[in-house]
Amino acid sequence: MRISFFLLGFFAIFFFVKRAELLDTGQELFFPKELYQKITNFSQFQIGKWNNIILKDEAQALKLCRELRDNHRELISKIMCEPQLSEFSPVVQSWLSDQFANFPAPTPNEFVSSAQMEVAKLSLLMGPESQNILALMQMDPLNHKDFLWSKLQGLMNEKFHWKNGLLTHKEDGTIIIPFQFTFKPDEIKKTKEFEKILTSYQASLVGVHEGHLSNREAIENDLSSIGLISALMIILFLGVVSFLKMFKLIKLILPTALGICVSFFITWLVFGKVHGITLSFGTGIIGLAIDYGFHYVFSKDKKLAGKSNFYALLTTLAVFVIFFFSSIPLIRQMMFFSILGLVCSYIFSRWLLVDDHISVDFDFTLRKNKWHALPILAAIVGIFHLIFFKVDTSITRFNFTPPHIKEAQGWFFSQVKTEKVFFKTYQPEDLLQIEADAQMGKSSAIRSENVFSYVPSLAKQKENLQSWTNFNQKRVKLSEVEQKVFAPFLAQLKQVAPDQVLDLRHPPEYLGHLATGEMVANLWFTKGPEQEKFLQENVKGVESLVDIFINFTKLLTREIALFMPITLIAIWGLLYLKYKSLKQSLICLIPFLFSLGLYGLFHRYFHFPLSFMSLLGLFLIYGLSVDYGIFSTDYFTNTEQSLEHESSLNLGLLVNWISGLIGFIPLLWCQHPILSDLGLVLIVGMLGIFYATFYIVPALFLLRSKA
Repeated sequence: MRISFFLLGFFAIFFFVKRAELLDTGQELFFPKELYQKITNFSQFQIGKWNNIILKDEAQALKLCRELRDNHRELISKIMCEPQLSEFSPVVQSWLSDQFANFPAPTPNEFVSSAQMEVAKLSLLMGPESQNILALMQMDPLNHKDFLWSKLQGLMNEKFHWKNGLLTHKEDGTIIIPFQFTFKPDEIKKTKEFEKILTSYQASLVGVHEGHLSNREAIENDLSSIGLISALMIILFLGVVSFLKMFKLIKLILPTALGICVSFFITWLVFGKVHGITLSFGTGIIGLAIDYGFHYVFSKDKKLAGKSNFYALLTTLAVFVIFFFSSIPLIRQMMFFSILGLVCSYIFSRWLLVDDHISVDFDFTLRKNKWHALPILAAIVGIFHLIFFKVDTSITRFNFTPPHIKEAQGWFFSQVKTEKVFFKTYQPEDLLQIEADAQMGKSSAIRSENVFSYVPSLAKQKENLQSWTNFNQKRVKLSEVEQKVFAPFLAQLKQVAPDQVLDLRHPPEYLGHLATGEMVANLWFTKGPEQEKFLQENVKGVESLVDIFINFTKLLTREIALFMPITLIAIWGLLYLKYKSLKQSLICLIPFLFSLGLYGLFHRYFHFPLSFMSLLGLFLIYGLSVDYGIFSTDYFTNTEQSLEHESSLNLGLLVNWISGLIGFIPLLWCQHPILSDLGLVLIVGMLGIFYATFYIVPALFLLRSKA
């Protein structure tokens, strides 16, 4: 039964590879390598590492904040609620360590005046944070930290404000708690542990860690569901076989199971790991090869059956070979797995079933009526609906978001500023180019965030350092108290050297959101197409995450436009090569055309999805349905027709169809859009194949014979 058949002998291997971690459940294969690398590069910066907790109740938010601080420090490194200076003192300290390069030396009088004002503030220091504040003030007699505070305040969304220590939406009162984890997104067990903490507070997690967790869990749950449902289908199948006393059918399991094992092993050798979606999808597709076994054992004319099977295999493979050239690594792996499995299963079927035959001793012919072809008209309406409907190629169809997260996630992204974010990454050594591109944004009034938003140019840094080197401490008349208070600053001043300019290979903490040590980022926030055009024309290599995903959508659209005609022509060409007749070739396509129209009607009236994966499913139905068309056409064009032959054909096709339907049914229980979109198409397609094969095709041959 497609996926069900193989699992009987494959369960042991399945659980072994799952425990041995040979299965991949990550998201890396979902996107072209270049796109995934850009997303990964962006996520390595501090700005890409923030996650957010969304909740409504202020009391609950404060309680959660304190629990995370007091009891779960091993999970979080930074948290923005009831801000404590101790959490940000490393940032401020790194800022004050660079103040000699960032600011010029004042006059002695200016220095003394500022120092006196800072000492006067000491009388206001109270509470548990006073020691941390004192440590920073001792390094900052000129109050340079105010510049840093103003820069950080400018990064905050104007729709929010601080209320009782919480970042609160000004209108609806929703609270956001930004924070950073101490672990990477792929450590999903820790993310799961963190989500359990949020459950009792009715809070939602939004961010890259949640995305990894949701997709991994969806894939793993889908694998478990498919395994369980398939096991039930196997029991049902064995019961039917026992009832019909056709025990030879059990032998058909062997070629399919062998094909899947060989395919899994070779795919693992080539790719290193087999993705869970590949295993879920590919095993069901490889099960298509059991059609050839059914047709072979139910047919007396082995030569005719062998020829029909061979062309059925070629038409099915045509779809997989063409889609193997997709730019999406997951699609390529799925196609590779399926091609290998189909070919191996076909070869094993020819080898193991060459002497097997199941005779049909009862009448299994169906009544033929020309009116059975009438539903083709409804299918034509469905086909035209699909032709004029835009395919959903958005990236959300490759991503699973749990229902309890969707609302919070939708609200969060709706609050993002209307500005479009562009970025460009550099090597740390490219400081002059970083500076030149940063100046380009300033000259065009485009708001930007870059290294030089915090530090002056290299030339200015050297000038500032020289001014501090020439600064004469002896002319600065500080009181004894002031000298003691600012002793750390005065000690550091003695160590200032003219060459202590910024080194982005070792970025300071306050530039952590823009520099990693291996890469440096410039950010621009454009308003309107004019600023976008100016930036793209004047800063080479600048990109926007929004545009990257839009380009991914365009890429999918181009692939659809390219693969569609190639697939249609390739399969049509194979059919014409076999029959040398346009009419017979067209009749072989009737099961597909009817299935296509039927899905169009389901899409129109039941709002079924039409995504890139849906189209892939339709093409798979194309390759699969042609098998049924070939088997039926070969029978009805055969001069030696008989009731026994027709009964054998119908029973073989019916068992094929039932096994296919049962094999694809588990996909309906899948959560991940990639599998659920495929499942809906394949199930509706199988329904269309059934009616077209058993009613429309015979009706067309009946009309043809009367003509």
